[in-house]
Amino acid sequence: MRIGVSQINPVLGDFEFNADKILKEVHRARERRCDLVVFPESAIFGYHPFDLLERPELVARQEKAFAKLHRSLPKDIGVVLGLIVRNPAKKGRPFFNAAAVIEKGRKPIIFHKQLLPTGDVFDEARFIETGDLSKNVFRFRGKKFFLTICEDIWAWPDGKGRSDYRENPLAKVKEKKVDFIINLSASPFYPGKDKVRRQLVRQTAKHLNAPMLYCNLVGAQD
Repeated sequence: MRIGVSQINPVLGDFEFNADKILKEVHRARERRCDLVVFPESAIFGYHPFDLLERPELVARQEKAFAKLHRSLPKDIGVVLGLIVRNPAKKGRPFFNAAAVIEKGRKPIIFHKQLLPTGDVFDEARFIETGDLSKNVFRFRGKKFFLTICEDIWAWPDGKGRSDYRENPLAKVKEKKVDFIINLSASPFYPGKDKVRRQLVRQTAKHLNAPMLYCNLVGAQD
């Protein structure tokens, strides 16, 4: 299986521009004979939305851009991308930070982020409801994928045994015979962070005994 990684630089809130950029990258991946192409966390909305999520009409515009993108996909290639989706329940935060697996002519498969960062430049828990990481499994072209979104892999303890989370949801995942692990991220850079990322990816890959694909958003926020 040939998988493309498209680490794009979305513009915050410019849904049409971001969707067009994604579509161009999908065609580029297809020309390179990719079976699947993966995009970053919140690729259509941009990251982080912050107060923009106080305006549900913006999420509706993002949904419209997503639907148009889905209809416009070429055949014979799968796409994994990040977006914001509504929480249909009457209780809890209004949205999920989600990932969609889409193909031409097929209903999207939606997965939700479980661990929500609240420190540093983040404030996800203000608007985002917690998902269930254990459900984030899908099959594509005969292969089994386990999907994570950014912070979902950040609960592993560091070399000193320290973690920001009391429980690590990944440690409880006992999926067998996973072929690939995917992580969609919009993780900001600081000096030395690449070393931290490698360690988190290494621990996740070791736990599920599978190779891992990491796709991070690049560039500026807006």
